[in-house]
Amino acid sequence: ELYRDDTYVGLVTAGSDGRYLFKDVDLFSGQNIFHIIKYGSQGERNEETKTINVSPTLSGVKGGAYDVSVSAEDTQTYVRGQKQDGNPDRGKPHLAATYEKQVRDHLSLQGGLQVLQQQGRQRAYVEDGAVVTAGKTIFNANTVVDNDGGWTAIGEARRSFGLHSVMSSLQYSSKNFDPGSGGKTDSDLTLHGLARGPIPVNFGVRPTYQIDSRISRRGDGSEGIQNKLDLS
Repeated sequence: ELYRDDTYVGLVTAGSDGRYLFKDVDLFSGQNIFHIIKYGSQGERNEETKTINVSPTLSGVKGGAYDVSVSAEDTQTYVRGQKQDGNPDRGKPHLAATYEKQVRDHLSLQGGLQVLQQQGRQRAYVEDGAVVTAGKTIFNANTVVDNDGGWTAIGEARRSFGLHSVMSSLQYSSKNFDPGSGGKTDSDLTLHGLARGPIPVNFGVRPTYQIDSRISRRGDGSEGIQNKLDLS
């Protein structure tokens, strides 16, 4: 199964060699985050995330592009007999819709809507944003407002240097914004930096690195710093 954020895209069956291909998948300007869920013959489940960055000048979309899906929350597609585990959200309708329009060669505007149930509560999120390119750098600016009036805003910049990519973002969430994890924030400001790419050594399989750093400050005055290095 393939999802763009929370929007269902499609389902394919892997070949005998384990390879699979999703065809004719539309890409939006800016950051396209895809979640791939793979199921094994013995009930195994594995998830991975792929990110594809697209410049507005590369999208080549005339007019606008839209993506709409309606799915059942926390329910595997095409699987009968879902277990009853007391999850009040399982099987509830989840609507996700996105529309994007390229208005200039280096500028795209987008809007979105999500309606779903979380921990027994009906939730709605409205999003708008813009994607701008300057040289080889892609800038994103997005705001999201929930149905209780809480909101979050994020500015992000990304650039690739050969096989290496870097990203930096600054996000502010207002008091009582519900990010969808069931708990409201007490206002939060977060600076996030990420770098990834291959390590220039060869042991038969080229290893990769990912450096992830976060600095945050909450509304109660507490601060946090998190640094993480992954090698694979």
